[in-house]
Amino acid sequence: MACAASTEPAGQFDLDAPWRLDARVRVRPEAFGALLYHFGTRQLSFLKSPALLEVVRSLAAHAARRQACRPGI
Repeated sequence: MACAASTEPAGQFDLDAPWRLDARVRVRPEAFGALLYHFGTRQLSFLKSPALLEVVRSLAAHAARRQACRPGI
């Protein structure tokens, strides 16, 4: 099963490729990070860090995943 936010098959992760959150995923911020719900697969995921939530929110604004993971870029 692929990640709700991935555009690649499971097991492949290229930090230099672009990434965006699937349109069927909703993010609900929480004090611990966030809840993510995929309306297509009905899968619930947890982000256990507010910093990770910021990375997920900024994915579409970067040309590569590596850039989204660098603070201040």
